[in-house]
Amino acid sequence: MIFHRFYRKIPRLLINNVPSYRTLISNSTVNDLVKPITVRTCVNILPRLAFKHPHIFQTNNLPTDGVDISIDCVDTLNGYPNPTSKTIVAIHGTPGNYSHFDQLINNYRLSNVRVIVPNLPNFTHTRLKRFWHTTEEKACFIQDLMKHLGIKKIDCLVSHSMGVHPLTMLCENPGDLDIKSVAILAPQPMWDLRPDSANILKKIFFSRSNLWYELLSLTKLDKGKVTKVRFNDFNEFLWLMLTVLYENTASVDIYRRIDYLRRRSTIPVVVQFGEKEPIASRKSVMKLFNEFGIDSDKLIQFNPDELASELFDDLLKQDTRIKGYYFLKGGHFSYAKNSNYTCRMIDNLLSYYD
Repeated sequence: MIFHRFYRKIPRLLINNVPSYRTLISNSTVNDLVKPITVRTCVNILPRLAFKHPHIFQTNNLPTDGVDISIDCVDTLNGYPNPTSKTIVAIHGTPGNYSHFDQLINNYRLSNVRVIVPNLPNFTHTRLKRFWHTTEEKACFIQDLMKHLGIKKIDCLVSHSMGVHPLTMLCENPGDLDIKSVAILAPQPMWDLRPDSANILKKIFFSRSNLWYELLSLTKLDKGKVTKVRFNDFNEFLWLMLTVLYENTASVDIYRRIDYLRRRSTIPVVVQFGEKEPIASRKSVMKLFNEFGIDSDKLIQFNPDELASELFDDLLKQDTRIKGYYFLKGGHFSYAKNSNYTCRMIDNLLSYYD
């Protein structure tokens, strides 16, 4: 089929290296904590972004007074906020949802730590011409959501996969937020992409016509017939395509934002990868560690299945602001599979200034 021939032009990252997983919210163990929220976001920034990224927005007369975005958000708060409690905010990847942090949420749900995990706006919002998934929009959305929830301090900001881009932007430009620490899990810096193959794909996938999207859905590219990635629906497929093919500055901007965290910030940082990371190449993984100043001799490598608990506690005590953890035999979701270690790393961040 013609679409399948075009699809072969997509960077191999999207075809051969992505694990088979489904982002099924229905399987989540934290659905009882979900709260629907509507947030006014992107006030005064959409026209500027359309000028900066005309290839993404492809539309005029964007509102200066922002757009209303309705999403589901996990929030472990029960009752009124405790002024002495700490807050974790987690940003999922693309495609993704709050279920990717089920283990993290369940670990803290009965504690004095508040955990907030919003579903980021998806392609449904793009069809309505309200959201185009640039890093700036995502970071602005998180800021506006925090303002909506009355949160001024984030004790630990967590990201998974492509969530690293809004996380690092928020650290560089936090606005009114006070970000105390960050945990960057299996980040996708997008350094393995081949942008030279993207132009024809942009024309195929993003005509802005709902009729065209319905025709494209007949190709069943979202059903795992061509790629190992499996999606809930065609909107998730288009969401990933839009993020990867159009956000062509993210892989460059992240250098500057990592440099900020490394050299000009006092924020404690944890960076975690699995040895069998399928999305970012090993070259990109080691390069990202190096950008954070984590050389091979400083990298904490261990097999979570074999390491004794007390030995891991000794590793956590290392007196460095930026730590890198490399889970042997782990993959893109090794942080979830080994959530006991991940949560202890985050506990260590939460107590950094105590």
